[in-house]
Order: sequence, then structure tokens, then C-alpha cells
Amino acid sequence: MSLTERLQPLFDHLPENQRAARAAFWQRLRDEGFPSKKHERWRFTDLPGALPDALHPAEPAQLTLPDVEGCRRIAFINGAAEGVDANELRTEPAASVHDASDLVNAALASTGLHWVPSTASTPLHLCTRTTTGSVHLRHRIEVPPQVQAQLYWDDVVEGDADFVTQSLEITLAEGASLVLARKHANTARGPALLRTDARLARDAQLQLTGFDAGSALSRHDLHVRLDAGGAQAQVHGVFAPWAQGHIDTFATVEHAAADTGSRLQFRGLGMDKGVGVLTGRVHVHRDAQRIDSNQQLGSLLLSPRAQINAKPELEIYADDVQCAHGNAIGQIDQDALYYLQTRGVPYAEARALLIGAYAAETLHIPAMPAVEKALMAGLDRALAHADWSLT
Repeated sequence: MSLTERLQPLFDHLPENQRAARAAFWQRLRDEGFPSKKHERWRFTDLPGALPDALHPAEPAQLTLPDVEGCRRIAFINGAAEGVDANELRTEPAASVHDASDLVNAALASTGLHWVPSTASTPLHLCTRTTTGSVHLRHRIEVPPQVQAQLYWDDVVEGDADFVTQSLEITLAEGASLVLARKHANTARGPALLRTDARLARDAQLQLTGFDAGSALSRHDLHVRLDAGGAQAQVHGVFAPWAQGHIDTFATVEHAAADTGSRLQFRGLGMDKGVGVLTGRVHVHRDAQRIDSNQQLGSLLLSPRAQINAKPELEIYADDVQCAHGNAIGQIDQDALYYLQTRGVPYAEARALLIGAYAAETLHIPAMPAVEKALMAGLDRALAHADWSLT
């Protein structure tokens, strides 16, 4: 049975009007095929191989959800909206798609969040939970000119979830700013496919901090496009696979205009037999002069069985630029570990302190201290799976 034949019940489960609106995307998916290792950007990740043989629509569930101080919470539990105003519920199909991975979501997504914050908007906590079957959501955030917004996307995939895709489309108008924190954990039997697309107008600012963990397969495609002068993007992330987890992040920043800047910083923590894949790509368009970009990728192997594949990429077509990159994969500094032990700190505690400090710098969110605390709690839960007996 082909992959699209396995996905057919999910498409057929959509309401008739939504099937009609998404028919063109579905046909493209049938014609172009599923993203797989034959594509260069997927060479380390076998998404088709991670899909269960049978895929089913999700079933309703009642869950206890976390509260975050200072945030208004809305939720999608197994695809069903909770606490979402009628004007915030998105049901229209995608206007366009970017690649094969985005095409899957565009063909199957039935709903999602559509948020247009104002100057009086409370920070938003988007809480998405999937515990059974297959769920596909497509969210859109539009920040008007000069508005400052804050969003915490808290996503958990667990239990009998067999296939989850989510897409987050972001547009920042002139002078707008968005602080976006995202936490994703996948311990389900099936894969999760995530995508974030952001477009920044003149003088817009995006600060994105992400934490991905789990024992299953997760893929996050992140694409930020700086469309006009003065646009600035800071993209930070930590990924922490454990057991036989596989976390793949493909992050791209496009400098499409002159006088723009970007910073990418990622930290990886490989535990047990976990696999981490990270590609950081900076693309400077022709005539996009006076660019200031820096990307730093770093990873720690916390188990001899873990794997990390990290690659920074620079594609530059302008000559007046400052673009730098660095990439390092290693183990814990034994001198620092010895120093703490000589001060009376037990081995396991000293190791945990060094690892936590290494990742915590990347998860710092001054504008959202309660959310930073939630991300650090997620990091602590992930590190509980590390084998602290290793030397």
C-alpha cells in the first residue's frame, strides 16, 4: 500500500466542503510524493518508515492542561478547539505551500488558530495535545504594525498518536515584534511533522526560542524571511532526543533585503540511542548588502550510542556582508567536571549542572520568565533520561 493510500482515510474524514477546498493540494501530494530520504534535506530522516501501517482520525479526549502565569490559554486537544473565539478559528485552506513537507499539512489540515494581536492583547498560550490517531492543524499569526506580541506554543504528542502535522504561519508588519517560545515533546508511536514560516517587514523583530525533546521522530522545518531593511531575527533552540528518539531541525534564514540581521544559536543533547539532526542555513540574496548574520551550532554527546549530525550552511550572493558560523560537537569538559567534584559536588550532580548550564543559556527569555521556567522544566524532564553513570 502506498503512502497516499494510507493517508486516504484521513483525507476522506474531512468534511465535504473542506475536501473540495483542499483537493488541489491532495492531488499534488499524490503526484509529487511524500518527503523521504531521497530528498537531500531529508537524507538523515526516514519519515515514511516511521509511519504506522494504519492511520486513524483522532478521538475526543478530556485532559488536564497546564496554566502559565500571565498568559491566556487556548487549546487544541486531539484537533478539537477549546477556549478559542469564533473569529480566532481558522478553517480556510492554505494559500500556498513551500515544499513536500508543507504539502502534507496543507492537504490534511482542517482547522487551527488565527490570531491577530492588538496592543492590549495578553500573551497567548497555544496548548496543543495529541493522544490518539492523526491530527493536522494549520495556525496563522498576523502581528499588525508597531504591535508587540508574545506567544507560547506548548505542544505534546504522546500515547497512541500515529501522525501529527502542524504549521505555523507568521507575518510581522512594519515595526511589529513577536516573542515566540515553543516547546515540543513527542513520545508517541508515530512521527510529528512541524513547520514554522515567518515573514518580517521593515523594522520588524522576531525572537524565537524552541525546545524539542522526545523518544519518537520529530521534524521541524523553520523558515524566516527578512523582506525589508531593519528586520531582525533571533532564532535559538535546544533539541534533546532520548531512548531511540530522532529529532531533525532544518532552520533557514533568508536575507531578502539589505540592512537586515540574524542570529542563530542551537544546542543539541544526545542521550541513550537518540539521534539529533540539525541544519542551519543562511541565504543572502543578490543585492542584499550590509547583512549581519551569525550562526553557532553546538552539541554534547551524553552517551556513546547517541548520534548528532549538524551542518551550518552559508549561501551568499552579495559582497558587503558580515556572515559567520561555527559548529562543534563534543563531550563534557572533564576539567570543569573535576573542578566541581573537588568542591564537594557529587559526580552526577556536577554533570547535570554543566549540561543544564550549557543548554539554559539558549533558553533564556527575559520577556517571558514564566515561559522560560516551563522550558527549563521540560529540559529537566528530558535530562532525567540521561545515563548519569557514564564516565
